[in-house]
Amino acid sequence: MQPLRSRLAGITIRTKLTVGFGLALVLVLLTGAFSVGQISKLNRFAADITARWLPEMEALGDLRHALAEHRILATGRMQTTNYRQLAAIVDAMRLVNDELAVAAEAYLKVAHTQAERDGLATFMARFDAYRDSLNQAFARLDSGNPSDGQDIFEAETIPLHEHAASQLEELVAASRQEGLNASAEAKRLYNTSLAVMLAVVGAGVALVLVATFWISRRISTPILKISAAMDRLSAGENAVELPEEGDRTDEIGTLVAAAAAYRDSLRRSRLLTAETEAHRVRFAAAIDNMPVGLSMFDAKGALIVSNGRYGAMYGLPPELTEPGTLYRGISSKQVDLGFRTTSGNASGSKEAARSVPGERTVSLIEAADGRTFSVVDQPMTGGGWVSTHEDITDRRRDEARIAHMARHDALTDLPNRAAFKDRLEEALLVAPGNDHSAILCLDLDRFKTVNDTLGHPIGDGLLKLVSRRLLSCIGEADMVSRLGGDEFAIIQVGGKQPDAARALAQQVLDALCEPYVVDGHQLVIGTSIGIAIAPGDGNRGETLMKNADMALYRAKSDGKGVFRFFEPEMDAAMQQRRELELDLRMALRRGEFELHYQPLASISTGDIKGFEALLRWQHPARGLLLPGEFIPTAEEIGLIVPIGEWVLKEACREAATWPDNIRLAVNLSPIQFRSDRLVDAVSEALDASGIGPDRLELEITETLFLADSDSVLALLHRLKALGVHISMDDFGTGYSSLNYLRSFPFDKIKIDRSFIRDMVDCAGAMSIIRAVGGLGTSLGMQTVAEGVETSVQLESLRMEGYNEVQGFLISRPLPAAAARDLLASRTPRETAPDMRTRPYISAC
Repeated sequence: MQPLRSRLAGITIRTKLTVGFGLALVLVLLTGAFSVGQISKLNRFAADITARWLPEMEALGDLRHALAEHRILATGRMQTTNYRQLAAIVDAMRLVNDELAVAAEAYLKVAHTQAERDGLATFMARFDAYRDSLNQAFARLDSGNPSDGQDIFEAETIPLHEHAASQLEELVAASRQEGLNASAEAKRLYNTSLAVMLAVVGAGVALVLVATFWISRRISTPILKISAAMDRLSAGENAVELPEEGDRTDEIGTLVAAAAAYRDSLRRSRLLTAETEAHRVRFAAAIDNMPVGLSMFDAKGALIVSNGRYGAMYGLPPELTEPGTLYRGISSKQVDLGFRTTSGNASGSKEAARSVPGERTVSLIEAADGRTFSVVDQPMTGGGWVSTHEDITDRRRDEARIAHMARHDALTDLPNRAAFKDRLEEALLVAPGNDHSAILCLDLDRFKTVNDTLGHPIGDGLLKLVSRRLLSCIGEADMVSRLGGDEFAIIQVGGKQPDAARALAQQVLDALCEPYVVDGHQLVIGTSIGIAIAPGDGNRGETLMKNADMALYRAKSDGKGVFRFFEPEMDAAMQQRRELELDLRMALRRGEFELHYQPLASISTGDIKGFEALLRWQHPARGLLLPGEFIPTAEEIGLIVPIGEWVLKEACREAATWPDNIRLAVNLSPIQFRSDRLVDAVSEALDASGIGPDRLELEITETLFLADSDSVLALLHRLKALGVHISMDDFGTGYSSLNYLRSFPFDKIKIDRSFIRDMVDCAGAMSIIRAVGGLGTSLGMQTVAEGVETSVQLESLRMEGYNEVQGFLISRPLPAAAARDLLASRTPRETAPDMRTRPYISAC
């Protein structure tokens, strides 16, 4: 065994691969020859099927068709007496006889066995017997004995036809069996070929795997080991073990021998270079500091070595970077070129300071062009020093920029909230004598509309212009800051207060209300300002900011576009508002809300047509609160949506107890239209109560359209699709009432109570009332007047064609039980048909 392995090891890899690939080629050729033989056999089967079996089946099919057609024509001949039809059938039968004869002749041409030819002869004999019997039946039929002819046809002719058809089916079955036998033989050949091919492929795969394993083990692995050993030798390792392939005399053995010779050569080379190792260490110190400028001086101040970065940083001429150059001359040239030391050792004293070993020092050198270098001097043992010079200009600029960004707004570059807070604390510490500091908190009016309608890029451009105008209004000691969004603040230092703050606030109001032009869009906004003055309104920054915010809240509540000073009463009001918010968040959970219902009556008959659901809050400490006292707060803190859903469900549940002809009106807040739940909430309330959607009226105000009229109209159409009615409430108080009526088919218009109140004393109010009544009639919308309190008002509204009225003259809002009692006590049949003679509901 061992001599054989040795002999194989001596054969070259080229010879081994040539033999292996030759065997593989022979295997491929043998497989190809076998495949060609099998394919030839399959081709013969295919040719046999195409030349004989398919024509045979086609001929048998024609025979079957002709036989069946002959039977159909014979049956028709037996059943008709029409001369023309008889002639046509006779002609058709003659053609079928010819077709059958042609098909029989075609079958004889491809029939290759005596059994097939005998079977065809039997069929033809039976067919002739059938045809003879059929002729007898025809003869009896033509001789005037139709019954005899019919008996022969049914008793003899039809059985003979079936006998012939049976023989034909036997021929078809025999031919089909021959085809199946041929297919089975072809399949057998295919399976045999497939088995042989799979065996050959398996053998080929096995051969490939064996060859791959052999190549990997005997060629690739040794080569990789040799390559890894060479890499380690190149990296400087001395103790490198080579693969144990030394007994091989092929190419691998040659590579191992060459690697061993290279390893021995490297060992000898390293021994020869040991004397120069001290010089290599010295220069390695300079190489390691290449990213920065490097210079090395001896104890006498003479330059030992420097890198190119050192000379380039200071613009030194080549002669001053040569070894032996004194530091004194280099330092003098640096001064001439405009470099000066701003911290650490002065350039003139560095040589003396570093002539003996000392501590590590750091100096900063600034160039005339604004660059800054950090110089680190490290003393060396035996005297002298090594200096590293780093350009830190970009780092210092980045640090300054980061510090600026941390305290300034990225959009406007104004100081941010953190810088504002620090400046405020400084201002409070240095306020002299009777001079006081003032804080002005600003909130832009109508800025959100700009963002929503024109987009944030336009809004950002507008904020930049606002910032510039604010900067133009303040003094040198003042500071303006952007706190976030559209909120700004100003610190006014010094000046006689409150006059100085009042003058500054008015100047800001005047400046910011002037039109702006941003990307071709002309914009008009305003601002509201809250002012707090130190120390009267607080001597701490947090207190002043809080009080200025409260003054700003008052300014926005008073109509915007104004400024307000902080007053102590604002703090109490704010505390009361916070308490109201806390109580309001718990009110729905505690079940403190209730609904009252105010009737809507027909102006012509006085009948109650429906009720408007009005929310009340039974506060545990403050008693019954009306909507105006808490609804605005609920809208601000986001509680109006769950409260509105509760009102819908509760009002619909109560309406389910009323007669089916009594409608329910529910007011919707504009905030509810921002919720994705509105349509679902209405649908759920209707489903839970079971009332018809045509009994529910949803009342909206014109302010709903101010934000995004397109989305509002889309939502109104979805609500309308539910079947509910939509009413325009407080009509006449908005900005584009007529445009809204044109955009959406409202079911009802409710004119605002302010016009009803002034209708007697103000001709303009009466004109509007008359116009709205005519408008409703022309648009097919019902008109309702709310706030009716006198008979004079009622009569005037009747004359103007209004449909319904609502107000204290009819009834105050009633609790649910009282509303049910009212419906039970007043039915249309019990009262006069005209409100001029009908008593009004008690104003209880």
